[in-house]
Amino acid sequence: MFYKKNNPYKKMCRKQDIIFTLTYTAFLLFFILTCTPAVTRVIIYYPQTEIEKSDEIILNIPLERSRLIPEIGDFILMDIKAENIGNVKYPSSSVMVRWEHVSDKTIGDTGMAEINNQQTFPVVIDGIKHSYYIPTGENPAWTQDSESDGITDSDKNSDVSNDNAISSISVELPEIEGIEIKISGLKLIRRLFLPLDSFINYQAKKLMSIEQINRFITPAYIFLTFCLILFLIHILFYREKLSNISVKNETSKNTFTNTLNDKKQKILPIKILVVISTAILLIFSLYFIALNSFTIKSYVDSYRQYILKGEFGKTYEGFYNFKRFISWIGQKVPEGENIIVLLRDEPVYIMSEMAYNLYPKDIKYIDVSKKDDKQILNEIKEVNQTGKNTNLNYRYIVIISREDVFQSKDLELIDKYRENGGFLYKLK
Repeated sequence: MFYKKNNPYKKMCRKQDIIFTLTYTAFLLFFILTCTPAVTRVIIYYPQTEIEKSDEIILNIPLERSRLIPEIGDFILMDIKAENIGNVKYPSSSVMVRWEHVSDKTIGDTGMAEINNQQTFPVVIDGIKHSYYIPTGENPAWTQDSESDGITDSDKNSDVSNDNAISSISVELPEIEGIEIKISGLKLIRRLFLPLDSFINYQAKKLMSIEQINRFITPAYIFLTFCLILFLIHILFYREKLSNISVKNETSKNTFTNTLNDKKQKILPIKILVVISTAILLIFSLYFIALNSFTIKSYVDSYRQYILKGEFGKTYEGFYNFKRFISWIGQKVPEGENIIVLLRDEPVYIMSEMAYNLYPKDIKYIDVSKKDDKQILNEIKEVNQTGKNTNLNYRYIVIISREDVFQSKDLELIDKYRENGGFLYKLK
């Protein structure tokens, strides 16, 4: 009886469990508020009725009167339905969001603004309406935090904040024959609490020139890091207390039962931590599962004929991660230079994705099917010479397939993306 009423070990465990629970609850609340868009405010709402009034491909949203000062926690939710009505081989596409600052008009700078002030995001063509999350605030150009203009978030309390305001936003849809893409709603939303995950993504994109980061990766790493720290503190805390406390049990009959209960009390918080952590990560994983399911559907809709015939080798054109290949080209080709791409026939997916994601570089496509090396080289030179008449250079040539590579003293190999595909040449 004395052991049950005055056991210091049990009192210590009970106190530690309360501290553990309160600490974990406080972090969970902090995590929800700072790593998820739990508390937000809608700044701009464009319903479907307003969008349908414009028949143009570009949706323009003027913001001259709203004086929208950009923040890192800003993001856009856009409802888009992309449908393959022509049974074309086109599984996915990209939509571009552009914006303009007041300072762009004041300075008259239209060159760098067009290059930097944009955000592309992929859409799946599966005939289902999806809500796409576009973190414009994580783009350094959204807050004008770049070396070109020198305006940062710390300038918002000064007169520079007026010029830093967003004056207009436009959404550009790709024009593809056989593909119908419709926007049914657009919201510009601001997070009201400290967007911790957005700040981390913002710095990562700024330092490492990363265009896109999955919205659930950073919160998952933050959550796992805290769980690991809390787990280690919990273990060390118990181990230290156990080494300093020795409990004498006068009743030998209840020794085993009391020891077993003590161990259960010690392990219970760890079990709770593991269960909650696993549940959070499982919820995050459901997003990836759903996204891949929609992607598979879009590929089946695009390549249904090939799949039914068993011709799986024709079910995908390009590389596994074609956007990374496009980004690689953009880094290798200097600014002010344009590109010639050698292709067979007219693969719509490759042509539109390269033109869209490499903008403002101009791209010329040459169909190399049924042409010998001499004809291809002459056509390359002709395109470059024609471009010189309008002060455009087409000296960089992209050859996607290894089968289309040919040797010529007029071409210099700059680099290659892979051993079996993705070659960048320069015309001497």
